[in-house]
Amino acid sequence: MAANMAQASMSFSHVGEVLIDPTRATVFELGWQSWSPAGSYAALATSARPRRQIWQVMSFRPEVAAPAEGFQSEGVISIDPGNGDPMTLFAGIDITKSVPTIRAVLQGDRLIVSSTEQISMFQWPTAAAHDEAIAIWADMVAAEFMVGSIPELAPGWCSWYYYWNQITDRDIIRASEGLATREIPAAVIQIDDGWQVAIGDWTPSKRFGDFDRMVQILLQEGRRVGIWLAPFIVGHDSELGRRRSDWCVPNLSAGFNWGGEIGVLDIAQPRVIKYLAETVERLRSKGVDYFKLDYLYAGALIPQGRSHQETVANYRSALSAIREAAGPDATIVGCGAPLIPSIGLVDAMRISPDTSPGWEPPLGDLGQPGGRAAALGIRARRALHGRFWINDPDCLIVRPEVERRAELAATIAASGGLVCSSDPPDRLDSWGLETTRRLMVPSSRRPIVATPPLL
Repeated sequence: MAANMAQASMSFSHVGEVLIDPTRATVFELGWQSWSPAGSYAALATSARPRRQIWQVMSFRPEVAAPAEGFQSEGVISIDPGNGDPMTLFAGIDITKSVPTIRAVLQGDRLIVSSTEQISMFQWPTAAAHDEAIAIWADMVAAEFMVGSIPELAPGWCSWYYYWNQITDRDIIRASEGLATREIPAAVIQIDDGWQVAIGDWTPSKRFGDFDRMVQILLQEGRRVGIWLAPFIVGHDSELGRRRSDWCVPNLSAGFNWGGEIGVLDIAQPRVIKYLAETVERLRSKGVDYFKLDYLYAGALIPQGRSHQETVANYRSALSAIREAAGPDATIVGCGAPLIPSIGLVDAMRISPDTSPGWEPPLGDLGQPGGRAAALGIRARRALHGRFWINDPDCLIVRPEVERRAELAATIAASGGLVCSSDPPDRLDSWGLETTRRLMVPSSRRPIVATPPLL
């Protein structure tokens, strides 16, 4: 982790202060990427911090650890003074090229705001809550990024939250048959992690089975076929990592998973971009037209000797190349992705950590998988929906063993976003089946604003 954390010496400059009522004021953090905690906090509190150092890299902004007390957000921070004064928002000036880290620390009856870059301050008397202020800001940012038409996305089914990485072609075919038998309207079948030989080696494993035959069966059934990719990372056991070590960023780690250290592809290299584009084109030629791109934060890790601005530019260029290779009619879903640098390049974006059949995330870390962590993120980032992309509130899982399943289902229903079931159809009881059928509707394009709960 040392290579990542070496960037943490970024300096902060005072940019403003807000007079508040400390007992009533609240602060909203947007967070860096999909899995970063987001939401509103009492001014007297301290926002969420990673419970393990490795999670700083994998769920928070890797290069800038938050201070021991106070608040830290990326690109934008919102303050409700709680004293009758207008909502106050601090945001980056040229957000298309650089995302500042912004801090707010309580000193007496004031929040002292500092930033790694020059930022602007806005006050909006018409905004009565953080989500309304963030919605106004998001409209401004969408215009800066020239976000085009946001598509309506049909509901789907995903293999991850039951089969995990042990999925096979037979499981997929059986699930598709079960969806039809139980009249669950999933237009897309998305095969998640576990189909590939290794992370970075994006060909089907022998254990998975006959990939091409499975795709043809799904297409004949009238389904769209989706696939999970983590394009910017390399597994420690991959052939790509062994044979093309010069394609990786030296001494840069994206964390630890799949039994080892996660390497990072150097997306500044044209040959790496060519490899990624060819990978997507090959899958597209087989009939895949829905791509869930995961662990995208790795592409925004800052290599030694490069600037944040250069890294953001390389990230957007690489994601644009993947988007072009997928074709104009493909669907791109971002996950584990730096939020602001991805604007305009994805159709849908995960806006929370992974959900889970269990309610509490590991060690209570709100950047880790768990129903509670997912629900908080989904509610907090509702204002991004219909402005930057279709929000992806993660999968709908309502089989009997899922803790607080009714609350999770209601949270997804209220999001207006992408609905993707991840229960085997034959594992649903009568309530789960009725709920799944009812919620499996196309996403809404309409921007949504609703007040998130206080964390």
